[in-house]
Amino acid sequence: MDIQQALRELDILIAQRGLTFVLYTCGGAQLILLGYATRRTEDVDLIHEKIDSQLIEASNEVAQKLGIQEGWLNNNVSSLGKRLARGWKKKAIVLFDGSAVTLMGLDRQDLISSKLHAAIDRKGEDYQDLLFLKPTIAEIEIARNYVIKQKSDLETSEIFINAWIRELKNDLGYS
Repeated sequence: MDIQQALRELDILIAQRGLTFVLYTCGGAQLILLGYATRRTEDVDLIHEKIDSQLIEASNEVAQKLGIQEGWLNNNVSSLGKRLARGWKKKAIVLFDGSAVTLMGLDRQDLISSKLHAAIDRKGEDYQDLLFLKPTIAEIEIARNYVIKQKSDLETSEIFINAWIRELKNDLGYS
């Protein structure tokens, strides 16, 4: 899926309808838009409780036009917004700025923290994303504290979390 192309097509449709949207994303789509060229994804995860029906309709039209899956624009990670620190939207960065659609992404620390949480929760699936981001030791420590705060979510121990941290630091050459 070419995320840039899908967003451009979505922007055109939304503009034609006289609407505007500011959307918040994270995950694979954000990493691709940040330049992680080998990263692949089939969707754009939005951190929204609800997606406007007109936005869903337009995204389905884009899916049909480009031959991609319906639901490529979804809110499957909407719960992330509740786990991030208050004010996370104010720190968000612009990833795509069209005439009618602006796509914002998590700031660097929130992205690293959420990726560490996801890597542990999903048994390493997001680990390469962390390596791409090359977090500093300070960023890793902040992310560690974030994950520990979320650990009831993970049903895992602090010892297990620290093992992930050691491995990450080692793989980044900090050990």
